[in-house]
Amino acid sequence: MDNISEKLKEREVAIMYKIPILSVLVLVLLSGGPAKATLIYEDWLVHDGDQYDILTVLNDATLGMTGGEVRRLYTNHASTLNFFDGTVSWLTASDTSTMYIYGGLTEHALILERESTVNLFGGTIGERVRISDSGRVNIYGYGFEFLADEGTGGISGLLSGHWLDHTPFTIRFEDLSKPFPGTQIQLIPEPSVFLLLCFGALILKRRNR
Repeated sequence: MDNISEKLKEREVAIMYKIPILSVLVLVLLSGGPAKATLIYEDWLVHDGDQYDILTVLNDATLGMTGGEVRRLYTNHASTLNFFDGTVSWLTASDTSTMYIYGGLTEHALILERESTVNLFGGTIGERVRISDSGRVNIYGYGFEFLADEGTGGISGLLSGHWLDHTPFTIRFEDLSKPFPGTQIQLIPEPSVFLLLCFGALILKRRNR
């Protein structure tokens, strides 16, 4: 009887250990396999035909993107992203990293964390921009108009305008720490508009003398 009891206990223990393993296997199969992360420590280029699941840019490396597809792209430390074309599903800037976005499609969200900076010259952001901590977005264009969501006090809303190449755009901002534009968003007019503003200020200054 003792031998039978011991064998039954061993079998129960074996089954208990198999259950978590089977659960992990099922999850992997359902998710289409484990996510593949690529860490970038040196300058790198993503171009047409390239496909990545997760890209993380580290240290002071610079990533250029002229095409291809990336599901999740992160810039950390003091790294830089130059985004010209291609598709990124989720784009996150963190630490003191800097992004220059000239084109391409950000399908879902652009997220800024810590002291990161994003410079927007073009491109399309499908869903929203979220800024936390001391992150900042510089937007280069003209004809800016911001329509705040009702009842949000200006911390969420839709910004419309034109890029410097005259292409119209709309960008949704959500859950800003301060009402738009606050200190997190800088609207930078096109050079000709900026020169006109400076010229107008000079004339007003002379008139006031």
